[in-house]
Amino acid sequence: MKAGWRLIGLIILGLFQPLSASAQLYQFRHLTIEEGLSQSSVNCIMQDRHGFLWFGTQDGLNRYDGYDFRIYRYDPADSNSLSNDWIWDVLEDRSGKIWVATWKGLSTYD
Repeated sequence: MKAGWRLIGLIILGLFQPLSASAQLYQFRHLTIEEGLSQSSVNCIMQDRHGFLWFGTQDGLNRYDGYDFRIYRYDPADSNSLSNDWIWDVLEDRSGKIWVATWKGLSTYD
């Protein structure tokens, strides 16, 4: 009977060991306006297949490459720009196209 309890103990330790080891791999950084984010209210976040982080804000779509932000905004003179600066959601489809839900409809980034 003692060996059975030892086995159960080893199984339990084995289950929790990977959790504690992986928790040490994460580092958190706060990204703010000072780092280049266009606005402090972030409505959505998505990571694409290339590793870029996309942040939907009330002042445009922000793409973060780990170092710098690139901001995409509505431009009434450019028919290829976003349909609005207020971003509600951002998703990537199977083909790699980025779909952006704005206050005034959907936009795509290819």
